[in-house]
Amino acid sequence: MGRPRKPTPVLELTGAFKKDPQRRRDAEPVCEGPLGDPPLTWDNDEELRSIWKEIVSITPAGVLTRADRLIVEMICITMKRVRSGHALLGEMRLLMTGLGKLGLTPADRSKVSIAKEEDEDEFAKLAAEL
Repeated sequence: MGRPRKPTPVLELTGAFKKDPQRRRDAEPVCEGPLGDPPLTWDNDEELRSIWKEIVSITPAGVLTRADRLIVEMICITMKRVRSGHALLGEMRLLMTGLGKLGLTPADRSKVSIAKEEDEDEFAKLAAEL
């Protein structure tokens, strides 16, 4: 089986398009909405809401969008079962797979490097001072 494709936001963070601009995927659908708050059905479950907030806080900025709500919801529900000690082996595998998809495991995180902003040239700095 081939390696899964990296999401475009991950490629953006790694600076892949600066090195090879032809790699940009023009036809890829874009989801611009933010991930948002936990589902309204979780209003009475503070543990699920706190896991949701934890996942959002540890994920690199700009990676999660509203299209990722379902996978984050599945991760939260599975994480709650793991933390309560009631998770089955298959659920733990599902959790690890989901965390990997979001770049939240050490091995997957090592594949992501955030590109540093390039310093402005001297002329741009002088123009800004004027």
